[in-house]
Amino acid sequence: DTYNYGGGTLGQHQVGTRSGGVGVAITKKNRFVEQVAGDFPGFLLTKEFIFEGDRLLVNTTGSLLPKRPSAELRVEILQKPIASDASAIEIVVPGSSLANCDVITGDRTDVEITRNGCADLSMLKGRPVYLRFQLRNKGLCAFRIANSGSKDNRTK
Repeated sequence: DTYNYGGGTLGQHQVGTRSGGVGVAITKKNRFVEQVAGDFPGFLLTKEFIFEGDRLLVNTTGSLLPKRPSAELRVEILQKPIASDASAIEIVVPGSSLANCDVITGDRTDVEITRNGCADLSMLKGRPVYLRFQLRNKGLCAFRIANSGSKDNRTK
């Protein structure tokens, strides 16, 4: 993706002689913003949303620093607890834990999340879920829910 931007020597409400210019930034698709974790695992938790597809794809950067432990990303899928279990904050969807998630490494703009080699998440279609991403020496730029064989995808 290509973005035009402008920059100046003064802030938005600062008074004085202003100088600036226009530039162009070129990035990979959907990489305008990213969340990054270092050597120790970091976690990101989404808001609850309705899973409207059967696959989960992520846009993720590789290790940003040389000679660091390998870059890893995993995802687990959570749901709200049953009302009778007030002690639980969330419940991991069976088969969707961090331990079941195949590790994503490297720099990938559209990689499919798999669980023990399987990408099919059709059992979640129409259900309210949360996603918890675990990152180590990686960045997460975007995720999207897709339907098999369809270009109708939504980036989150």
